Amino acid sequence: MKDETPSWLQNPKITLNHLSYQRILVDYDVAVVGAGIAGAAAAFKFAEAGLKVVVLEKEKLPAKAGSGNLQGMLYLKLSPSLTCQNDLLISGFATTIALLKCLTARGLLKKGEDWDDCGLIQLSKSEKKKDKQAALGEIYSKELLYFVDQAAASKIAGAELSSGGLFFPQSGWVSPQSLVQALLSHPNIVFKGESPVSKVEAAHLSPSAPLWEITTPNRKVCAKVVILAMADRVTELYQCQDIPFTVVRGQTTTAVGDCGLSVVVSGEGYIAPAKMFNGVMKSTFGATFHRHQPAGDPTDSEHIENIEMLEASSSEVIARLGLTDRDKSANFQSLAGRAATRASAMGSIPIVGPIANRSLFLQRFEAIRLDAKAIPNAEVPWELGLYLTTAHGSRGMITASIAAEILYDYICGDVDTTKMQDLRYPQAILSALHPNRFYYRELRFNQ
Repeated sequence: MKDETPSWLQNPKITLNHLSYQRILVDYDVAVVGAGIAGAAAAFKFAEAGLKVVVLEKEKLPAKAGSGNLQGMLYLKLSPSLTCQNDLLISGFATTIALLKCLTARGLLKKGEDWDDCGLIQLSKSEKKKDKQAALGEIYSKELLYFVDQAAASKIAGAELSSGGLFFPQSGWVSPQSLVQALLSHPNIVFKGESPVSKVEAAHLSPSAPLWEITTPNRKVCAKVVILAMADRVTELYQCQDIPFTVVRGQTTTAVGDCGLSVVVSGEGYIAPAKMFNGVMKSTFGATFHRHQPAGDPTDSEHIENIEMLEASSSEVIARLGLTDRDKSANFQSLAGRAATRASAMGSIPIVGPIANRSLFLQRFEAIRLDAKAIPNAEVPWELGLYLTTAHGSRGMITASIAAEILYDYICGDVDTTKMQDLRYPQAILSALHPNRFYYRELRFNQ
């Protein structure tokens, strides 16, 4: 079958064969920058393949930024239009569940403590939303989702809910920090905290065998492949400085007490079943959504936002937690909160794959400015051996694991990775994720 993949999307083939590096000092096969969910998932995948991996993190410990919430939901926000985004999320969901079960079987996670597939109800917030949910119920199997009315939803949840909605019986919640710690415990992974990366420079050995030097305040590390998993902080490196991001501040609220829910409930916000933290039963809910605001400390105003969103889903849960209107201000001292930023990209699609040199790319593919349908016969100026897994936004619990699988296919797959059609995932998904999509769009729309 003829490969019709545009050249700007084809992945550069590299080799990690040790013979290519036998006279050169190489510290690691793979260096991952960033120890959140995306970085940890990628590191684990390559470590499982027997490669020597280092994870560099600016904080002292992993999962301290966007991956540091107490509980995160396994949330599939699907559209009845059957877009590639749906396919990405469904495949990512299956990959994540399989990974959680694998780590549990190895004794690295405990179901019910570190994660649970208890189910998730996505409430209908309007009649229009209800119609879309009903359409999804007709498209997908009941093993994945089905529609339930208000009475059935309330019975499943264990509390009176404001509406019915879609029930995802295999979904649930995960402790992001527990997951990251389990992934990074692999014996082939070396974690180096307090190692902010200031520079990543190429020192190519040959067109097919790259070598990278990563600079931190304490050390320089040499690796054959570098995977950047730094959310929007990748723009601090010159190779990625022109990639556009949307950064959103989100605050969660944790109240002492048992919300009494048996499933995750997602409405305007979300709340997970109560969990024991340091011997105290607590319920976590949220999250606020404020564009272009820094993380910083939790605020009372965002506690109020979270309480109001939860109240819109279930006034009964609000009462159980002692957070009724007259008690809101009085309970602030007993509330804990956590604020962090999440980075997403255009279309809420993560950025996963190899990246090219932007300035050279724009020069070589200039013909696209004049003709959006043009397919120039030009060589892509790859940053050979440099890959991204970032912009996972609020869906990182689902998309990080499949991103790791895709990166592995690009770098270590047995198939011909210069032909995207030969990879395990559909070309539509790979194209939607590809870092070069921003440069192509820049040319196509003459921006």
